[in-house]
Amino acid sequence: MAHWNGNYIIESTNRTMDGAVIHAFNVAYRETFEYDEFLTVLDEKVASTIQNYNTMFCKEYPINVTDNENKVPGILYGR
Repeated sequence: MAHWNGNYIIESTNRTMDGAVIHAFNVAYRETFEYDEFLTVLDEKVASTIQNYNTMFCKEYPINVTDNENKVPGILYGR
């Protein structure tokens, strides 16, 4: 699989971590109203991707860093 790097699903080689990947999981489900063979919510690759993206975006943006310090739930993603 070209978009799996062993830890998470990437958008492309020049944009390895991009919120568009998480959006793609959501759109694939909503548009078909059934789970895509690859993008199931139970797929370990999807879960690993979400975990890695959450960690990265928690550290990437100052608003997430501040919210984490103040124990505010939620993570803002970006492109």
